[in-house]
Amino acid sequence: MTEYLILNQARTYPVVWEYGKEVVSPNNFTIPVNTEQSHWYLNFGTNVGAEYYYLSSSNQSYAYYSFRTSTLSTNAQIIGSFIRRVRVLWGSAGGDTPTVTLSVWEADPSTLNPTNRIRNLGQFTRGPSGGQSFTWSVDNPLDGVPITLGNAYSVRLGDPVSYEAPTTLWSLELYGAPSSSPSGKFTAAKTEVRYTTDGVNWVTYTRNNRSWGGWEVEVVTVLRAPTSSGTIFRSDEACNLYVYKSQSIPTGITFLREFLNNTQYNLPTTAPGVQVPFPSDEQLTYTFDYITTANVNTQIATTLYPRIVYEKNPVTVDMFNASEAYLIRLEYLATDTRVRLNDSPLQEFTGSSGATTFDPPPVVWKLENLSGRVRAVMMVLE
Repeated sequence: MTEYLILNQARTYPVVWEYGKEVVSPNNFTIPVNTEQSHWYLNFGTNVGAEYYYLSSSNQSYAYYSFRTSTLSTNAQIIGSFIRRVRVLWGSAGGDTPTVTLSVWEADPSTLNPTNRIRNLGQFTRGPSGGQSFTWSVDNPLDGVPITLGNAYSVRLGDPVSYEAPTTLWSLELYGAPSSSPSGKFTAAKTEVRYTTDGVNWVTYTRNNRSWGGWEVEVVTVLRAPTSSGTIFRSDEACNLYVYKSQSIPTGITFLREFLNNTQYNLPTTAPGVQVPFPSDEQLTYTFDYITTANVNTQIATTLYPRIVYEKNPVTVDMFNASEAYLIRLEYLATDTRVRLNDSPLQEFTGSSGATTFDPPPVVWKLENLSGRVRAVMMVLE
């Protein structure tokens, strides 16, 4: 009987490790942006009168401003629409100092009357005299009150927390100039004062001897640009990845935040950049969120600069996807370069230029650049 012994020969290949080396491979993207304006300020004012009294806990009043939104034409993904700021000027009709609640409601799309409360924005106490401005706002639009384009909403001032019965009265007075809905994005608007004497039935207040209005509402729709991608190749684990960018944002676009491989970053415009993990699929994806203050149809030129930097120190054989390594040559790239092999003080090599060649090549499992900068040429086995 004949027997065969089959041997698998390990594959060998050369590896060059140069401490401090970097490779920059720019990725150029042209990102299309074609969208209607997504950032609106609504000012409303009119002379329809508002003077009313809190006589008891069942005799209450509130004022509201309703608006109906329409959809947005855009090539971008809509992340969400939000009420970001509400401002109201609360006038004085007497020496009272009531505390009331400012809130956001859903509104009936036909009548524009408030129907369901979405969120209370805060409580406000009016001083004894003069007009006072009260503002609720958030810096980040994503922290605002979520709304859905195409639906109707109200901002409402009322729901007293405290008041001075039976003589307390208050009014809303005009803030800003009367204005119509901008470019049809808000197809209808309504403002009025309502009161109840039984706590159940609400009546529209029509007394016309005072002016009121006083509303300013900021509505923002956050958009996400189409995703762009480029290839980033890593041959081993002895390096780190940094990214910076060059980008020009046209007029009419407000940049909010950006994402690399679905993780939010704040990319600088100069090196060294921000350190990011190497993508497992070797694809570097990029997108960003923004709002527009005008109708925009443009291209955004963006260049990402991935920097692969061989700065890990020390390095071990397994970082090069190898089981064994043999050192062929050490090249000294800077003055007073000092290198240690295998954690052994007896295997230290120094130089300011030139190279040390090994024959036969010694086994090496760890390299450490103690000073200066070295380039190591090795033959490794998988």
